[in-house]
Amino acid sequence: MPKDPKIERFVLRVSVFASLFFAIAGILVGLWLSSSFILFDGVYSFLSVIMSWISLRAGVFMLTADKRFPFGKSTIEPFIILFQYGVLLFVIVNAFLGAIDDIRAGGNDLVLGGALAYLTVSGLITFAIYRYLKSFQLKANSGLVTAEVVQWRLSAVLTFSALVGYLIAQILVWLSFDAIAPYIDPLMLMLITLWLVRTPLIEMWTAIKELIDMDTETPYSKQIRLTVLQIAHQFDVDKTYVRTTKSGNVLFLEIDLVVPRNYPYDTIADQDKIRQQLSDALAFLPYEKWLTVSFTHDNRWAE
Repeated sequence: MPKDPKIERFVLRVSVFASLFFAIAGILVGLWLSSSFILFDGVYSFLSVIMSWISLRAGVFMLTADKRFPFGKSTIEPFIILFQYGVLLFVIVNAFLGAIDDIRAGGNDLVLGGALAYLTVSGLITFAIYRYLKSFQLKANSGLVTAEVVQWRLSAVLTFSALVGYLIAQILVWLSFDAIAPYIDPLMLMLITLWLVRTPLIEMWTAIKELIDMDTETPYSKQIRLTVLQIAHQFDVDKTYVRTTKSGNVLFLEIDLVVPRNYPYDTIADQDKIRQQLSDALAFLPYEKWLTVSFTHDNRWAE
């Protein structure tokens, strides 16, 4: 399934404006209520605005034809994703260290009622935005859109987790455990940042693998090899070599076929027919394909 640039741009624009709203609200409310968590949520949203804008500009740039990029601009997508999650990782680590400092300083005296009201409203809106953007994910077929959806999912989980923490803090106050309540805010921030850190690390490693042209396993890797073997058997191929790497929405496929010396399909027309059959058989792949099929008698040219 090819990428849909119109849906991609629409999703990124919605994400930019929604993130801007939560950035302003989170920073102002966080400062007003003296909540390090809500302030972190606002800063996270502000960074999402910048990241979404970069994604939007990158998406437009990738659509323009440019002779300087003979293999296309698909590498830009994992580069942007690596940058986005790198910034997110930096913010998460700093938030974790800040929470430790708050605990050492005796916690935060915040207005629990106001925090609970803000997190309830914020959580519901964030979850609604996440579900709305997710409905476009398959249609867009874009790594940039997927990154935005993941960020909104993390925001929703973050907000509802904090809501639970502040409810616990409110219960502790009702039970006269006032001395413990100030530590709930930084403690919740510590726990949530520890949970969040896994996602940017995984996504950054995936992007790095695409940037350095590693053999990126996809859900279709085994099916690709089986498809090639079936067609190779049909056309009397002795041995097959299949190499794949993915960059953004482009899957690079190199198929080397080792054939016997007296190969019956030895004309260019015959070999183009095999190429066409391979291309048709691999049409199920939900990526843009860059397919190269080579024929050789000598195994050393294929290894």
